[in-house]
Amino acid sequence: VITMYTKGGGKNGKHAAVTSADNISALSYLAVQLFQHAHHGRFKSIPSITSSL
Repeated sequence: VITMYTKGGGKNGKHAAVTSADNISALSYLAVQLFQHAHHGRFKSIPSITSSL
C-alpha cells in the first residue's frame, strides 16, 4: 500500500491521508503497487497491471 485517503462527512467533505483504516469501505482512495516474484527471492514491479486497477 502506497497511500490511503478518507473523505470527511458532508457534501463538501475533504479528503485526508490516513495511516490505517478499520474497514476498506471507509477509504475513498487507495494506491497500491504490485510486485511479481522474479527469480531467487527477487521481485519486480508491474506498473502496467497496477495502473489498470
